[in-house]
Amino acid sequence: MKSGLLLTADIGGTFSRFALFRLEEQSAGFCLSLEKRSKITLSTLEFGSFTELLRSLQTSEVFSAYGRPDCAAMAVPGPVDDGICLAPNIPWPLRRRELEDCFRIPADLLNDFAAQGLACLFPSILDLRPILAGRPRPGFSAAVLGAGTGLGKAQILPVIPDAEDGGTAPSSSLSGKAEDMGLFLSSHECSPAARRTMFRRVLPSEGGHALFPFRGEEEAAFEAFARRVSGRRDVIGDMAVSGYALSLIHAFHNGLDQLLPPEQVGPLLQEQPLVLEWFARFLGRASRNFALETLALGGIYLSGGMIGRLPGLPEHPALGEEFRRSENQGHLLENLPLAWIGNPDAGLWGSAVYGLGLLQN
Repeated sequence: MKSGLLLTADIGGTFSRFALFRLEEQSAGFCLSLEKRSKITLSTLEFGSFTELLRSLQTSEVFSAYGRPDCAAMAVPGPVDDGICLAPNIPWPLRRRELEDCFRIPADLLNDFAAQGLACLFPSILDLRPILAGRPRPGFSAAVLGAGTGLGKAQILPVIPDAEDGGTAPSSSLSGKAEDMGLFLSSHECSPAARRTMFRRVLPSEGGHALFPFRGEEEAAFEAFARRVSGRRDVIGDMAVSGYALSLIHAFHNGLDQLLPPEQVGPLLQEQPLVLEWFARFLGRASRNFALETLALGGIYLSGGMIGRLPGLPEHPALGEEFRRSENQGHLLENLPLAWIGNPDAGLWGSAVYGLGLLQN
């Protein structure tokens, strides 16, 4: 693997974040580091196509200062099928071909929570903040999920033996904080066999589009309200744990038919604790259900913009109480650790890790 400059992105339904990472060869292997001055955020829906968004990035002063990158890996909010993502919260398709044509470099798209999962393979990148203490169980999968414009999920498998790789997996560590020092990888960890093992450990999910389970009469009333206001037949996870969900919960508890944008609801939560309690409960329920569905006894990571923007959400008692609640499998959950990812650039780091496979050997 050669050194190089990697263009990364974390494309969202509201904002798209871009950054450049540099891979440098050192005596002990390679160092992957974020070019801190290269980060740029654009409003996704201000553009009429993926190409328009990329052209705006390409002509920005921040980007042009670094020259053309060697490859590009961009995380997108939906499944990627044959290089195309039809994201439910973006009105135009995202195509790998558009990315390749725009920059004339090797490029690829990956699911945004696949990127989060790749970042979770290197926990020191994450700036983890504990929510519930516990003990990860060796040999079991872990999971990452989070609320932003929608609800994202991914499963992180334990080490998968690989005949070419000898059954090992990346075991990199950080010296200092990721944003200051960089991620150090040995030459073996950057080998094609090691990368294949690493990429196979992360399984993205579209579980945010599955029906969300509501409980009791009051929640049933909210479900009916959400159907009426949205005009949708079914209420899915995206409508219970996301920015849009926060707006729905606020409107329901205040008797409103018009939704406030989530950024306007956040500052009101101190005076409306019930809204925050419901959101925390739904997040805890989504996390618990995904943990049970995937038997993710290796631990649960929470990510997404909402958890960092809502004061009091990570430590809210309703989140932990709902996460531990199970009539039949409470013993599996009582020691399952739950933590949230404090590094807002985790998706960019995961994209950069994926981008290592695009650099020429």
